[in-house]
Formats: sequence, C-alpha cells, structure tokens
Amino acid sequence: MSVKIDLRLGLLVLALFLFTSPVRGQIADAPDDSVAGIPVNSTEARVGEYTLPNPLVCADGQIVDSADIWTQKRRGEIIGLFEQHQFGRSPASQNLRCAVFEQGAPAFAGRAKRTQVTIYFAENADEPYMDLLLYVPAQATAPVPVLLNIAFTANSLMVEDAGVREGFIWNRERQKVPAAAGFPFGRLDVESVLARGMGLATVYYGDIESDFPGGAQHGVRGPFAKPESSALAADEWGAISAWSWGLSRALDYFETDAAVDAERVAIKRHWLLHAGRRPRQCPIRLAGDSGFFAKASETGKLISVINKSVYLIPQTANRQHCSFFRVYKPTTEAAEIRRDSA
Repeated sequence: MSVKIDLRLGLLVLALFLFTSPVRGQIADAPDDSVAGIPVNSTEARVGEYTLPNPLVCADGQIVDSADIWTQKRRGEIIGLFEQHQFGRSPASQNLRCAVFEQGAPAFAGRAKRTQVTIYFAENADEPYMDLLLYVPAQATAPVPVLLNIAFTANSLMVEDAGVREGFIWNRERQKVPAAAGFPFGRLDVESVLARGMGLATVYYGDIESDFPGGAQHGVRGPFAKPESSALAADEWGAISAWSWGLSRALDYFETDAAVDAERVAIKRHWLLHAGRRPRQCPIRLAGDSGFFAKASETGKLISVINKSVYLIPQTANRQHCSFFRVYKPTTEAAEIRRDSA
C-alpha cells in the first residue's frame, strides 16, 4: 500500500514540475504556411512564454499533497473549469433503458460470444438510440475487462462478422442511410483482444450525435434541448460532451452484464478523454492519437494543426464545444487551455 501511495505522490510531483515550468518550443521554426486557407504560425518567437496554472494547488490555495485531496477536491475543480470553458455541462445520469436483442451468440468460429444491445437515450421515446456491440472470450469463466471503442462508422463496418446488425450511418449529404451505403473506417482486430482474455465493445458516434452543424437535433442532445426561444447558456454542452454522455450509457449497461467486469473498462479515443469525467467516470482512457489540442503539449508553438483548431473555434462552438469556447481567439493566450486539455 505504501508503494502505491509513494508512486501517486511521485507522479504528482512530476506533474507539478511539468505544468509550472515556462512553456518553450521543442521543435525548430518553420516557414509560415496555410491549411485549408487558414494561416499557420510555426515561429516560436510569436508564441511568447507563459506559466500554466498549478494543477496541484486548489482554488482556495490548499496544496494537493495526497491522493485523497486530488480525488475529492482538486480533480473536481479542474473538471469544472473544462465544463465551463471548453466542453459544457452535460445532464445528470438517467435510468438505463435498453433492449438486448442478442446475447452470448457464438462468433469468430466459436472463439467469442457476441452481444448486441440497443440503448435508448430518451425515457419515453425510441429515438435517438445507439447500438452497442460486445464480444467476450467464449472460454471466459469470470467477468472480463472490456476495451470500449467509439467508431466513425457503424458497428457492422467495424468488424468482419456477418452476424452484426447493419445499422445506419450519416452520409456526406447529412442523411441517415443504411450502413451498407458506407465504407469501413478501419477494422477492429477483435480476436487479438479476445486472445488476451479481454472483451471488446464498439459503438458508432453518429448514433449518439451526428458530427455536422445542426446535428444536435438528431442526437442525444435533442431530448434535452430547450425551447427555440431560449438562449443557450455559455456552458451548454457540446457534441464532445454528448458523445461522452452516450458512452457513459454503455458503462451503465456493462454494470448489468454478468460477462463484463464493469470496474475494468477502458475507452479508446483521444478526443473522448472527457468521457472519464461526469456523468459516469470511466476507469481508464486511452489516447489513440493526439488530435488538434494535445499537439500543443508537444510543441509549445502554434503549429499547423493547432493554429487551424483555434481559427475553427467559432465554427465548432455550440457544436463540439460550449459557446464560451469562442473567447479563445487565435492568439498566444489561447494555447493555455489547449495545453491543459492534453
């Protein structure tokens, strides 16, 4: 037990050093450029220096010198800042309503058991909903840990398994069409995960909310929407919070499935690290790639993808982020919250 506590404190000390050191570039300058017509700055001198807020000092000045202070106090304060400034505040959890239309069916030549579940997001309506696909090792004799994936296409296009329900996708014309009209966006290597004694689950992010302007009305935010006459609050939840909220419903389902160890679930997707916060915390989040925001922690300068993300803030606010995020203009100061988000 003392070793575990010492390790936690050591990590906190390391974070203290990293997050309070002046920000400096780690790559060489490059000529100015543009991405999709958006100006790009890759010159270090234009970024300047600044000191990030200390993540190990509470809002009232208390030092975070134990795991308890972090989990019970400071972590919640930081989550609140991200809710206010970037992602918005999602609603509280609701009672789980789902339909298991297949459970424990043999798959992959008998090496897996396949379960498919429809999870409804509204208490009194059958839409919107998401289909959850779950595989567990056929030979498992106890609940197994699960890797939860959120995909850019329907479940049937993510795996080589004819037994998966086709589902729907959103096409480029912003129409909901059968998944057969789409194309694979990568494939999940189900059997390699099962061979390690783990389960694998996936959902289509478009089931939760489509990723285009106006998509909120078709997704999980629809049932919670205010009347059109009501002004959006500055911290109204965006699409990233919606996708996270949808994933938390999958976590709710896992708690009801005897084949799953609901205390050992990992989410795989870099931009959904936010799903590890409210309304239901996921034990582990795996960053598959850095994305726009995390790149800032690698460079300390406004390189192409970061510069692009800042200029796109007015377009994504109220869609992927809360409207307050608009205040982060394409300036040096805008880098701070992006670095924190990494």
